[in-house]
Amino acid sequence: MKKNCNRNVSFKKRALCIFAGSLLILPGSLNAETYRSHQVRKGETLSEVLYLYNLTPIYGRNGQLAKALVLNPHLKSSHGNFIRPFTWIRLPIATEEAPLSAIEESRSVSSEPISVSVPEERSENSAKAFSLWEVEGGFSYLALHGVDPIDGTRGDLLSEVSPSVAVRWKQVWSESFRSSLFLKLQSYQIEPEASGLTLDKAQGALSSFGLGVESDLTSRLLAKVDIAFSQTLFYRGLSGGGLEIFKTPLLKLAPQVEYVFLEKQPFAFSVLGGGSVLFPSSYDSVTIDGGYEFEGALKITQLVREKTHFYCKLGYRERHQNMSILDLIEKEMGGFCGLSWEAFRD
Repeated sequence: MKKNCNRNVSFKKRALCIFAGSLLILPGSLNAETYRSHQVRKGETLSEVLYLYNLTPIYGRNGQLAKALVLNPHLKSSHGNFIRPFTWIRLPIATEEAPLSAIEESRSVSSEPISVSVPEERSENSAKAFSLWEVEGGFSYLALHGVDPIDGTRGDLLSEVSPSVAVRWKQVWSESFRSSLFLKLQSYQIEPEASGLTLDKAQGALSSFGLGVESDLTSRLLAKVDIAFSQTLFYRGLSGGGLEIFKTPLLKLAPQVEYVFLEKQPFAFSVLGGGSVLFPSSYDSVTIDGGYEFEGALKITQLVREKTHFYCKLGYRERHQNMSILDLIEKEMGGFCGLSWEAFRD
């Protein structure tokens, strides 16, 4: 009678049977691949490659682009915007794939044959630069706290809700380096905290413009520096009583870092922090010393589609700057949302 692994067999024999069975099953499990490989051709984008293999839908929380970024962590910093020609990437396997013959036929339609032995230096620079537009809008509250350096008297001014809009043009030069030009407009309406105090020029608009550079230090850490001419609010007492609100342009150097602490495609959660150096200025007969400010924000970004992102952030900013007549602290808290999309490709 043939022996099998049933209850009547001893414990040792049953253990041997289980072990032998696992050896038969294990190789098949190890060889089961959850991805396929693709060599990037010149001019291809990640979304085009996914379409080529019939990997749809591409966008969304459970889209194939999000799955491809999980399989290729080195593409996360650019959200798949840059894939280098002649390199290999991993693609998810769909339940129904395009026939391999159709894929090869589609690939053969493109330009000249490609040699696999292209130097790595060439593939580093093969990705084309492109431009992005970014538009941001939001609302914030401002507070100005002034202290007279002579007698120590204090005055507090508060703002109504201050809407703002900003436009930024960004040139993406490589997978990790970008430069930008920006313009921001913000309206304000200031009111005294104490009743009965009159204000002159209590409402108006502020503008700032400048340029910036940014670089991905790692897949989760971004560093950037902005240089801007920014109109900034101050106030002073009037000889006839009351206060005058005035604004003057300041040169500002603003380094900032952004760290992505959680990624759950198509969303990324990050924290921003930075400080600014404010250069001296003057207004009428008032001397304005150099100052500093610091800021922080929480941000959530959604990948809408390739090279298109939507984000919202909640931030706080505080400025310290002294004048010959007043030591001033400005505080701002607000919420902002923005959208960025590809403008054109070089």
